[in-house]
Amino acid sequence: MVGTTVALTLIAMAALTLLVHEVLASTVEGDVSGLLQDRADAVTSTLIVRDGQVVAQETPTETLDRSTWVYDDTGRLVEGAPAEGALRRTVEELSTSQQRSTASVDDEYRLLAVPVQLGAAGEVSAVVVVAVNLAPYERTEHYALLVTLALGFVVVLGSAGVAAWSLHRALKPVSVMAARAREWSEQDLDRRFALGEPNDEISSLATTFDTLLGRVAEVIRSEQRLSQEMAHELRTPLTTVRAEAEIAALHPELPEEPRAALSRIVAACDTMSDAITALMDLARAGGVFGRSTPGDVLAPLLEESQLRPGVRVTVTSVPDGVLIAGPLDLVQRALSPLLDNAVRHAASRVTLRVVARGALVEFHVEDDGPGVEPGEVERLFVPGHRGATSDGAGLGLPLARRVARSLGGDVEAVARLDSRPGGGHFVLTLPSVPKGPARSSEQPE
Repeated sequence: MVGTTVALTLIAMAALTLLVHEVLASTVEGDVSGLLQDRADAVTSTLIVRDGQVVAQETPTETLDRSTWVYDDTGRLVEGAPAEGALRRTVEELSTSQQRSTASVDDEYRLLAVPVQLGAAGEVSAVVVVAVNLAPYERTEHYALLVTLALGFVVVLGSAGVAAWSLHRALKPVSVMAARAREWSEQDLDRRFALGEPNDEISSLATTFDTLLGRVAEVIRSEQRLSQEMAHELRTPLTTVRAEAEIAALHPELPEEPRAALSRIVAACDTMSDAITALMDLARAGGVFGRSTPGDVLAPLLEESQLRPGVRVTVTSVPDGVLIAGPLDLVQRALSPLLDNAVRHAASRVTLRVVARGALVEFHVEDDGPGVEPGEVERLFVPGHRGATSDGAGLGLPLARRVARSLGGDVEAVARLDSRPGGGHFVLTLPSVPKGPARSSEQPE
């Protein structure tokens, strides 16, 4: 809108400048023509024929002498000082004019030649030539153009400022409402603007926001109910399967191969149970967020990650004074699959670093394993998909991304570059708590 206002103002000022220039040029042209005619009439009224020669009854002023010339019918100069240069040639050309004529000299002088009949025979007895120096008029036009351009520049700047201020003031309630709607959609699904029946643009927007918030709340609650019901329905048979597998594994005469298979079944049940617990926690959390620090998130996970012999997990950097906008248990559930995946695939080393970047906190989990092929980056987050070297269930990374996105963040995999050695690299991004008031006190106007 500001750009459009500036463009329209520029066009209007350009048209106004051209109009002023044309009006000023026309006025100057009229003034010059009138001045020439007045001078010619003044000189003509003083001319008489005395002893067969044309003479002036009164001696013109010095200024008039320098810009006025009187020639007789033979083309001889009888009044006025001879001109010089190009002006002289033009004056001499006009001295024999038989009719009213005008001429210009290099845009510096404007000349008028007026034939004068002094006798009764109707023949031309003399020619009066007058000139006007155009320099003062040119300067006037030049100054007027500069003033108009300067005024146009000021007007354009003023229009842009007023448009920007008006737009900011008009849209300020909209930005406040958008921020409130975003905040409510994340933290309080039951809040509404409730401005009543729409009677202007702001109230219409508020009604639209209320409708969208209602739909968002309905979708989120439906998803929460579905997750809770599925988790509840799955947990009971899963517990039975795990118990049966443990009891069967206790049989003293059971061969080693079936016993190992039962152990794998128990481990798979534990993995599924963790996933179900995460889904239930996510459903119960809804839009109520807490706060956590990177140190609190990492401490228990680092203890659990030291279970695989020969793999060392190190933390290279953790920024101070950073708060994560998310409850501790959900943040850990988002990070835990990344760390477990890195420990499982690492050759000997896993590196974890935390980076504060603007309003985000990034957890970088890197290992020295085979890495992620470019074509596998997005497929790793498809539930049930497993990489070529993975022995997991294919649920950890999709669940980590789901939890992260529910907190307003994301999980991404960095593909291995062909030009460098392999290595897995996953990034968990979560929003941080702003350093200042948590909520705005502004109200829509």
